[in-house]
Amino acid sequence: MIDPQFLHDDDSLDLDEMARASGVRVEIIVELVSHDILQPRGHDAREWRFPAPSIERVHRALRLRRDLDLNWPGVSLGLALLDELHDLRRRHRALLRRLG
Repeated sequence: MIDPQFLHDDDSLDLDEMARASGVRVEIIVELVSHDILQPRGHDAREWRFPAPSIERVHRALRLRRDLDLNWPGVSLGLALLDELHDLRRRHRALLRRLG
């Protein structure tokens, strides 16, 4: 099993490695890709490469699905909104630093 704590942000994983590192079946990873929750590089599943930070995204998606009883499109929307919130907070902090 791949231990995510030893991966760097610039590391990438193939489909099987991604499933093992995330602790889920390959079919779950394929489902997440089909709903644009994960966006690997490569044209088909044999070529897919996932950046290591995608492991945390899988875990967040599974928590949203479980805790809020969302379907996959709902999970996709929820993650998009959380990503936007994170980006806005990052930009807000940068603006505050520039203002002194």
